[in-house]
Amino acid sequence: MFFKRKVLFIFFFIAFCYTKNYFAQNSTADKNAIKLKKFDSQTNYKIFKPNSLVFDDLGWLWISGINLKLVNEEINNRSAIIQRYDGNRFYTVKVPFFLNTKPTEIELIKRQDGKFYCIFKFKNQKKLFLLNPETLVFQEIKLPFSEKHQDICLFSYKNYFIVFLRSNEETKIYRLNKQLQFSLFNKKPIIPKDEKTIAYFNNFIGLD
Repeated sequence: MFFKRKVLFIFFFIAFCYTKNYFAQNSTADKNAIKLKKFDSQTNYKIFKPNSLVFDDLGWLWISGINLKLVNEEINNRSAIIQRYDGNRFYTVKVPFFLNTKPTEIELIKRQDGKFYCIFKFKNQKKLFLLNPETLVFQEIKLPFSEKHQDICLFSYKNYFIVFLRSNEETKIYRLNKQLQFSLFNKKPIIPKDEKTIAYFNNFIGLD
């Protein structure tokens, strides 16, 4: 009789340990499981094609991209917008116009102080702005030379940004500090005026 009780006790003890371990593993798996959340018109999501995604210092998600809404109901004629997500729904940010035209592309780049550089494309030229995500105020940044800038690329490096500026005439590299001051990185342009070559940039690697 004692032997049977001992066997039953061992059996229930093993069953209890297995059950406890099973639920513990399932609980851990649930916590580590990847959860997908769908964004649509119910959350006020209005972006057809996203271009950049950035988190601000308050945890809000900022997305720039092409608007779902057509301009004047013309096919393939869409403007660019910025939306921010607070965890429940999206809010559309009012963006600046240029010569009464809406931007066709917007790129967001975060600074160390939490503000965003915004590269706006208006038809055949680009402009650079600084956005304060707390006040939603855009400040246009005056670029070093006055020609129409066909391309602007920014890359974070140390405590400043490397800026590539390309116009119809030439391409130059600058440093841009927090005070929005430019200084030439190289004295000579990358592409001289007499060369019919166009430079494009998509990455930067700093070598100390």
